[in-house]
Formats: sequence, structure tokens, C-alpha cells
Amino acid sequence: MIDNKRSSCRLGDMCLKISAVLCVCAFFMISGDLQASDSGFKDMNSERLVEELELAVGEGQLARAHEITNELASRGEEGLSAIRESLASSSQALKLQIVRVLVGIGGRRSTELLMQVTCHDPDRTVSREALHALENRPINFALSAGQIDSLLRKIKSGEILDATAAARVLSRCIRNETRELIKPIVLRFKKEIASPTELVSIHGSYLSPPVYILNQFLLSFSNFGEKATGQLRQELESVKTGPVREWIVLSLGMCGDQSVAEEVRKVVNSDSDPYVRCVAIHAYARAAGKTAIPVLEAFLRDSTESEYDRLPDGTPVYLLRLAAEDELVRLK
Repeated sequence: MIDNKRSSCRLGDMCLKISAVLCVCAFFMISGDLQASDSGFKDMNSERLVEELELAVGEGQLARAHEITNELASRGEEGLSAIRESLASSSQALKLQIVRVLVGIGGRRSTELLMQVTCHDPDRTVSREALHALENRPINFALSAGQIDSLLRKIKSGEILDATAAARVLSRCIRNETRELIKPIVLRFKKEIASPTELVSIHGSYLSPPVYILNQFLLSFSNFGEKATGQLRQELESVKTGPVREWIVLSLGMCGDQSVAEEVRKVVNSDSDPYVRCVAIHAYARAAGKTAIPVLEAFLRDSTESEYDRLPDGTPVYLLRLAAEDELVRLK
């Protein structure tokens, strides 16, 4: 999630020409190999493909492994039985590749396998990869008690990006009674408000890192909706001022609680942090409904720029304007 560093080196003209020739030759050689191997892959059953994937990963043949991964993913649920059988005894490198196969396969069965890896694989690198693959998937099956306990452990003591991902996954578990799961999420949320995790930046986000993290909790509460309001209101009664109250108010706004609409509007208009105001716009629109439209329209010409991200063409991200536009589309 953290931006990668880039490096470069200088070469003489002769080296560049030689490199160009070698690259062209290598391209045609690799292309020929991939085309030949691709036709062979299509004739293999899924069990054999998983064996070939293991060989390719073990020998460091990344291009070949990528081709096999794509072929397995293209088969959809057809290959899931072979994938499930291979998970128990696979190396870390192969498991990571299998998770990438599952990412390319939609549906309940692949999501169940990702949940199994997330909650039960002993390799933290592998389980983390599977967890983040689940962040935006619908969870339309009931979780076991063991799976719920595993996600709660990540929320209580896991690294912060794992904790927020686990919270978002739990908030979409429509087949489980989740009211009792909200309090641990609120406790980690409050801990993060009081002592923000230090992150340099979040790749692809135009929010500041602290606000990005707290907004992940807001999204979880939004998924819970009315189920979360009772616990959040209890928290609000215990704190009268300060950042904790402000973020609890925003959480209630994201749940659609109309009683906090006016307090959220004050955050929208007067908070000193533009990134907080950005997420507050979303919370206000959900709390106030269509009555928020005049306030939102006032931001359509706002020129506040994000210092963390730009659009692909290099132009600025006007974060308050963007939030208002999104909510106006939703409300109208």
C-alpha cells in the first residue's frame, strides 16, 4: 500500500543499443514460449494446471506462472476443487499465487476459500493477502465462530491496515448477528483517534494517512447501519468534546443518524483539516439526506487541492468538490 521508490541508472549509447536489440530478441522468444505454453495450458485439467503452477513458481518462471494463473482464473469455479486441495501443503509463494487466482474468480465459493485462508492460514503474509482481497466482496454466507474470532483478533491487535480491512469484512457479514461485534471495532477506532499510526502515505488515496485510516472505520459503521447506532450513541454520551466526539459524530452520520446532522454540518463548514471536512461531507449527506443539497452545491467550485494524489493526467484532485459531486449524484 505504501508508494514504491523508483530508481534509475545511466547507460552509454552503445549499451542502450545493445540492450534494445537483446530486449527485442527476448520479447519474441518469450512471446513464442508463452503462445506455445498457453495452447498447452488449455488442454490441461485444473489439477494438472495447479501442478504446473507449483513447478513454475518453484523454478522462478514468473511469466509462465502468470499465464497459468490467468488460465485458472478464466475457468471460474471449475478449478476451485483443485485449488482447495493444494492449499494445505503449498509453499508461501504458491499460496500467494493461488490467492491471486481466487481474486480473479467471482462468486461465493471463491470468497469462502479466501475467507478460509484469511482466518486459518498460519502464514501471516498469505492470510493478509487474502484478507485484503475480501475487503470489497459481498459476504453472503455465515461465518463460523472460529472465523469471527480470527477477524476480531485482527481488529483488536493486528496492524492497522489489517484491522480496518477485518472491520470492513465483518461489517458485511449479512448472515451473522453482528451487533455484538461492533464494540471491539469502536474500541480500536478510539485507540486510533487517540494515537494515530504513523504512515508515510496510502497509495492511490487523496486523503491524508490518518484520515484515510479513520475513514475505513467510518465505512465499516456505514455498512453496519442502524445496528451500529446504539453502541455509537453510548460512546457519544460518554465524551462531550474533542476528536473522539467529532469522529463518533461522523460515524453516526455515516450510519444515517439524522440526530447528528447539524453537528456534522459544523464539521463540514469549519474543521481546520480539509481531509476531515472531505469525509464529513459524505457523513453529512447521509445524515441530512436531500436537505444537504444546498450545502453540497456550495462546494462545487471549491479549489482545495489534495497534497497526496493527482489525477492520471496530472491535474489536481479537488477533494471537497469531488466528495460533494459524489453525494449529489447519490442524492439526486
